[in-house]
Amino acid sequence: MLNLKNMIYLPLILIPAIFGLFALLKPKVKGIELCGVCAAVSITWLILLLAVFILIIPVSPLLIGILMGMSVIGGLSKAEPWLKKQNVQHIPLIKIIVILGGLYTIYFLLEQEWKKLIITIVISAIALLISKIKMPPKS
Repeated sequence: MLNLKNMIYLPLILIPAIFGLFALLKPKVKGIELCGVCAAVSITWLILLLAVFILIIPVSPLLIGILMGMSVIGGLSKAEPWLKKQNVQHIPLIKIIVILGGLYTIYFLLEQEWKKLIITIVISAIALLISKIKMPPKS
């Protein structure tokens, strides 16, 4: 029977299965520079999110939120070397904006507070643009 307590074990099945599938397919598809673990975690929380919103299956929002938070931090770690190569200034400020924006985006999404979710996304995007445009370069 499907219940909230059983759903906590879904990532134990989904993450290794998706990672294994990704590992099998990656050599066959050229030009993919995506981390297999990152993809597995992201696809897992996406499946769980769809299960909640579309299929109305009881999955703990805490579990989904933890997985989504892992994706935010993982994405930042992958993006940092690229940002440095692009000579992006004020990377610590950008990281703080992404972490806080990600935190509240995840929270409002899981709480289904749609207006606050949209406001958070817009404010985060504006803050990122301002940090890129208005901040003077490092000396």
